[in-house]
Amino acid sequence: MNKTIDSLLLMSPYAAAWAQPQPHAGKQADSQQPNIVFIMCDDHAFQCISGYGSEFSKLAPTPNIDRIANRGMRFDRAFVENSLSTPSRACIMTGLYSHQNGQRQLNEGIDSTKTFFTELLQQAGYQTAIVGKWHIGCTPKGFDYYHIYNDQGQYYNPQYWGNTTNHQFVVEGGYSTDLTTDHAIQFMEQRDPSRPFCLMLHHKAPHRNWLADTKYLGMYDGVNFPLPATFYDDYATRGSAARTQKMSIDKDMRWEQDLKVPELLDTTNIDSKDSYRGLMGEINRMTSR
Repeated sequence: MNKTIDSLLLMSPYAAAWAQPQPHAGKQADSQQPNIVFIMCDDHAFQCISGYGSEFSKLAPTPNIDRIANRGMRFDRAFVENSLSTPSRACIMTGLYSHQNGQRQLNEGIDSTKTFFTELLQQAGYQTAIVGKWHIGCTPKGFDYYHIYNDQGQYYNPQYWGNTTNHQFVVEGGYSTDLTTDHAIQFMEQRDPSRPFCLMLHHKAPHRNWLADTKYLGMYDGVNFPLPATFYDDYATRGSAARTQKMSIDKDMRWEQDLKVPELLDTTNIDSKDSYRGLMGEINRMTSR
């Protein structure tokens, strides 16, 4: 049976969408069950997606993402239960609020006894897979195929593990986005075409500390990007979560690792040295394996 991909979703950790199996599907899938491809990029600001029309994105258009939006649905108003990386993933997998699934903060563990939606899809006859960033404190469950990063993953020559590697860590040469996409395609090419599938494609990019593929490092040389409208915001009128976040450029970004200015290494400062080592470690990964 040749089946098309009926549901193609582009997500960041700030929004989630669900596709439920047919109520009478049972273990044998019928022809009405849609295939599901769930694409998630990490910390991708909507202003950087040109489909939203910001001045910033006009200088760095995203035509392929825009094509998905034009052919489907664009989220202009959406509620997010918990916008942190791991807690948001826990909400997506369980469909539960953070106080119900146990993953309230980054360092708290998910209650892995909760049902993951992929387990329900399996019961309905779906083949299920996840590739890329998992970053939840338990082994993936409800997946027939998983090939995921070690922890948050690395941009260059990342480590993967999963039931595809006998749960051994394997270093793969290349850039994380390309490699993860290749594994997603591999799953789709090798799946059972007579059954519906759900594929979760979780990219690391553009998560901090923002390291592009080497072929794109000079792509925006000479381009002057406008400052965000909130660049000088003092957060005086914002809620407590916005005021206490630790992602401000002037207060929290590390000169060496985040802003890529190794010349500002202060050998007398422990944090500066740690930041410098982090940057050099990533740079060394460009060529090492």
